Amino acid sequence: MLHSATFMIVLRERPSSMSEPSIVGLIPSGKITSSLLDVLAAHILGLLYLPVDILPPFDPPPGTYHTGRNQYHVGYLLEFLAAQQNSCRKVLGVASYDLFLPIFTHVYGEAQMSGKAAIFSIHRLEHISPSIEPEKRSTSPHETFFLRAAKVGIHELLHTFGLSHCRHPDCLMGFVTRLENLDALPLYLCHSCRQFWEEVRDM
Repeated sequence: MLHSATFMIVLRERPSSMSEPSIVGLIPSGKITSSLLDVLAAHILGLLYLPVDILPPFDPPPGTYHTGRNQYHVGYLLEFLAAQQNSCRKVLGVASYDLFLPIFTHVYGEAQMSGKAAIFSIHRLEHISPSIEPEKRSTSPHETFFLRAAKVGIHELLHTFGLSHCRHPDCLMGFVTRLENLDALPLYLCHSCRQFWEEVRDM
């Protein structure tokens, strides 16, 4: 977990084997700020050594919106993103609207395991529990939001490279369903997941 109150990451020297063309394409949908996309791109590059391109935004296609739930079906959105033609090996959708799967009330994000597309939503990430007194927070609400977005986005992106959920208590690939659990996740991988990631990164 990042302990700095200024929300910084350290960009390590890029491995010489990493190709120059953008590997990851960020595709916004809805009300997504350029500052959020910049933060995501910086974290993906700094933590995973993957070049990032910010692609044009997309509108949710017909059939993805569920009127009764006021949410968008994440499975249909993934199919749509995977079918888009671009030069990136992986695409990560960044949505401002709420996402769901029929078996869950909502999902923060979803990905095609070992596939091309992933997507996550910021819709629920800005909530700050009123039970936490402001003076006891380690980061500001703005910084907390960016941290959450980076964690969820990178977590879902790594699923597209074949990383599954991890039971190690200190690993970004842990499975979470609540914001408290998300806040507790570190912004790094455990040793086993890091080893697996280094094996599959350039495949």
